[in-house]
Amino acid sequence: MRNNKGEVQFDLDKIVPRPMVSAIQTHDGRIVLLRPKIISPFWRRFLPKCWREAVFRIKLDPIGSAVWQKIDGLKNAGKIATELQQEFGPKIHPVEQRLSQFLTMLHEANLIEFFNE
Repeated sequence: MRNNKGEVQFDLDKIVPRPMVSAIQTHDGRIVLLRPKIISPFWRRFLPKCWREAVFRIKLDPIGSAVWQKIDGLKNAGKIATELQQEFGPKIHPVEQRLSQFLTMLHEANLIEFFNE
């Protein structure tokens, strides 16, 4: 659903995000998402191995890393927002709006997918 500014907004209590890419954790606790450069199975079959395994590395900040660690395909986004509010307090205010924008960006980049609860 879009608001009057044209931005996508979700009912956080009804959607369940699920990761679509792998991730690694750095020594300082931050998450790096590994998105394949070549997604199409057709092209992956014909390209040399070094190109097939090439990935984009997307480095998340501490709050983005905390969100990614909470995305497990079981918790709805409302529960994730509550956990973030408890963990970061006023640093993440307004949590619902920030989480909705972050999840929208991840979804548009094909890093997560949504399921309805």
